[in-house]
This record gives sequence, C-alpha cells and structure tokens, in this order.
Amino acid sequence: MDKYITKRNAPSTSDEPAKKKFRPYNNEYLKYGFISLDNSPQCVVCFQVLSQESMKPSKLIRQLETNHPLLVKKPIDFFERKSLFLKNQQTCILKSSQNNTAILEVSYLVALRVARESKPHTIAENFILPAAIDMVNIMIGAKEANKLKTIPLSNDTISRRINEMSTDVLNQIVQNLKSSEYFSIQFDESTDVTNLAQFLCFVRYECDGTIKENILFCKSIPGHATGQGLFELFIETTKNENLDWNKCISVCSDGARAIIGKNSGLIACTCRKKNAR
Repeated sequence: MDKYITKRNAPSTSDEPAKKKFRPYNNEYLKYGFISLDNSPQCVVCFQVLSQESMKPSKLIRQLETNHPLLVKKPIDFFERKSLFLKNQQTCILKSSQNNTAILEVSYLVALRVARESKPHTIAENFILPAAIDMVNIMIGAKEANKLKTIPLSNDTISRRINEMSTDVLNQIVQNLKSSEYFSIQFDESTDVTNLAQFLCFVRYECDGTIKENILFCKSIPGHATGQGLFELFIETTKNENLDWNKCISVCSDGARAIIGKNSGLIACTCRKKNAR
C-alpha cells in the first residue's frame, strides 16, 4: 500500500520548513477599503496595516464590518478618495523626512565652519543665518528664503553639534589606533593666547596603507606642570579608551624637563607603567 500513497499525503523527507504562500493584492480589494503596503493590506480609513495572511476577501470584509460598519455599503469612489488622501499623506511624510535630513545636515555643516574659524557660537544665529536669508531672498525668492528659517542654529545647538562631531572624530582615531599594529605618541606642553598651560598628545599610526598623525587630546594643566601631574592627566584622559599600550613603540617630546626627566618625567612614568603591565 505504501506505493499508492499520494504525493500530497506522503511524509516530507526535507527538514526545511514549508514556504509560505503569499496572496497577491487585487485591485478589487479597494472596494473593501484596503490597498497594498509592502504586499500587506492597509485600511484607507484608519490606516491600520494587517498581516499578509489577511489578504483574502473574506477577512478584509470582516475587518471592514467590524471596524467600520457604517462604511460597508459605501461605493468604491469613496474608498478611492480615501486611498488618494492616504497616498498624499505618505508623500508629504516622505518629503518632510527628506527635508529634516537636509536641515540636520546643514546645521552640522554650519557648526563645522564655526568651529574651524574659531568663532563665537552665537555667530551662526545672529549673523550667518540672517545673511543667508537675505541673499536667498534677493537672488532666488522669498519662498526659498523662508525655508532657511527652519534650520536650528542657536548657540546651544551649535555647541552641541561641535561636541558631537569632536566626540565622533575622537572615536574614529581611537578605533584606528586599536586596529593599527603599532603606533607612536608625542607629548607637548604649550600655552594658549590666554597664557594658560595646555598639555597635548599627538599620535602617529598606520591606516589604510598610509601614516596618519592626529591630536589625541588637548587638556588644560591644573596647577604646576610636573612630570607626575602630566602623567596623571594622561592616564585620566586615556583610561576609558582601552588602548593597548604594548603597541606603542616610540615616545617623543619637545624636550621640556617635566616630560623628559629620567626619574620623575612624564616619559619615565609612562615607561614604568608600561613595564609594570
């Protein structure tokens, strides 16, 4: 009797799960108040999206009778108007999303220019934006100029954008150091325009077949610039980066005594810390 077992009732010899059959959308389903959204039925009245298994006339009719009983006898023209309204809304949402992306990109670009020129953060809102609006208003038109007013360029926004970009740059440098086979560091102590002592650390590493050099950090020196103080500041700044200091093959400096002192200099403290590991 086994040889007379039909193919339909024969036991499956494959461990693979049976593929689900997807019912395609039919334009006639619009008379039940549903259109297709990513091959799933969407109600044009309440915008609810059902599962693909609900793409059957009987289930769509039941959904319409349950959720919108007063619309059961509505002509198809009614649902066509609802469908057109829904599609227009989706188009507006898509355009709004694209505009928001452009607005955000412009805000970051302006913040980057402000940071590069070392200008006060208020210059974006008080000077750059009004000047851009005036230029666009005269050269292009008032409608396009009004769009610029939606760009967030306040003092706090520019400050936040600059901090986010600086954090992202630091994360990229740290990731490059972690992926590099070896790297070297250079220490420098200098004073800024306000005569405040600054401690800088440069890193040189290999990335994508080229040698790159970047500033790892620049910190104000609290108190006196002693070797131990600089070492503690260095450890405090880099402790969260989880860098493998065994990859550091070279340390150099500008020759300051606090850095090159053989007993308590920064380089000596760094070497002792590395050897202790």
